[in-house]
Amino acid sequence: MIVCHNGARLKGYSVSRVIIDKEYGMKKVLIIEASSRKGFSSEIAMQIKEEMSQKAEMEVIHLRDYHIARCKGCCACLSLGSAACPLREDDVKLILEKMVHSDGAIFVTPNYSLSVPGILKDLFDRLAFVFHRPRLFGKACLPVVVQGVYGGNKVAKYINEAMGFWGMNSVKGAILSGGIYPQRELKNDVREKNNRALMKALDKFSDRLHDDKPAQPTFFKMMIFRMTRSSMKYFDEALEPDKKYFEVKGWLESDYYYDVDINPIKRMVGKFFDIMVRRMARSNH
Repeated sequence: MIVCHNGARLKGYSVSRVIIDKEYGMKKVLIIEASSRKGFSSEIAMQIKEEMSQKAEMEVIHLRDYHIARCKGCCACLSLGSAACPLREDDVKLILEKMVHSDGAIFVTPNYSLSVPGILKDLFDRLAFVFHRPRLFGKACLPVVVQGVYGGNKVAKYINEAMGFWGMNSVKGAILSGGIYPQRELKNDVREKNNRALMKALDKFSDRLHDDKPAQPTFFKMMIFRMTRSSMKYFDEALEPDKKYFEVKGWLESDYYYDVDINPIKRMVGKFFDIMVRRMARSNH
């Protein structure tokens, strides 16, 4: 058994906690079920746990069972640090720790009004500081959306985009039908279609979960990283908690968030944005 604790590096990633069994390759996966009630989404979450149990160590949490206070919009977590949040005594920190200590996360959520349920949005809002100080690199992400008729793809895309900013490597989500009639038994053809979509998504998620090769940054992610870190170096207005976090991580001088071979074109793009931000800072003085 190999255990890497805080700050350890494993094949290019700065890992908070990774446990790998040499023989079985077991990883830890957190299933986050976001429905406001026990129903179709809960059943899907338990089905995923059963299907994946031979490939990874699975844990299911139901957000309705946790105390997630609604964000007050005070921005204390951004300007002063997460410890300054006036709501910090609820369960949000615990959920984030579960994500950090896992190798992947599967979000099982219904489609509420073309978006995620309020309880999941509350969680994302409360963890706004993670968009500024990402910490989930090397972890796989899969959204599984239960919908009635329309909109599931947009919900899955939103979750993947948000988790991408947190550092996760996303897999295209599975969109499952049947949520419009939650109390009715699904027809066989609908159930079979759902199962095919779910199994296909889980196979891709498993491949991503067990792929330890560092993900290549896209041009967009390279731009975001270089402009963010250069802004912290050259702009006095940079938020102090963000700057300190980047400094501790060594990101103020690194090519990217983690060790990865970056092709020459992307390196040039990165340098271009460094120069652009530096010139913008000079022009403001």
